[in-house]
Amino acid sequence: MLIARHLRHRYDRQTSDALTLGELALEAGRSCVIRGASGSGKSTLLSILAGLLPPTSGEVLLAGQSLYALGESQRDSWRARHLGMVPQRHHLLASLSIRQNLQLAQSLAQRQDASRLQALMDRLGLTPLARQRPEQLSQGQQQRAALARALVHAPVLVLADEPTSALDDANARAVIDLMLELTQEARVALLVATHDARLNGLFDQEIRL
Repeated sequence: MLIARHLRHRYDRQTSDALTLGELALEAGRSCVIRGASGSGKSTLLSILAGLLPPTSGEVLLAGQSLYALGESQRDSWRARHLGMVPQRHHLLASLSIRQNLQLAQSLAQRQDASRLQALMDRLGLTPLARQRPEQLSQGQQQRAALARALVHAPVLVLADEPTSALDDANARAVIDLMLELTQEARVALLVATHDARLNGLFDQEIRL
């Protein structure tokens, strides 16, 4: 599902690489955690895998498509259809309700499916909050809404950047358990970048940067 080979990235005016990675392979329904200290390249790697940052060298294949063989606008469309993202800060649109945020994700992917949206909201306990705006939710609820947004358009890969950093122990475990359960059921590849030791031993594979 996801293959990255010989990745290297160096930002302008840097004298050393911000990221070097030999190979990453992740199959549908499997999970991988990326670990490393601050500055080790975790966020750079996620940006490259998401098609947001062309690497200095190397290749990224997602569902058989070479991301950086696409033009920028084609890559944007591909990302909207095939990729789900759970950022460190939820980035839900403050002007929209939770349901509207999910509807927007489906619309951008051109995959409107009201029954899938409702089933996902039910599963994540968001149905009673459907008309609420993001600032009216707790941190745990916001992160569940961000997870729903990442999955609502049936992506092939979900990328999560420090998804538990702002959560207490109970909410952190609940969010990760749901993330693993839902991606496994839907056969979605899941890659999580984190330094959170509470998540040790929960993923199928681990890569250290």
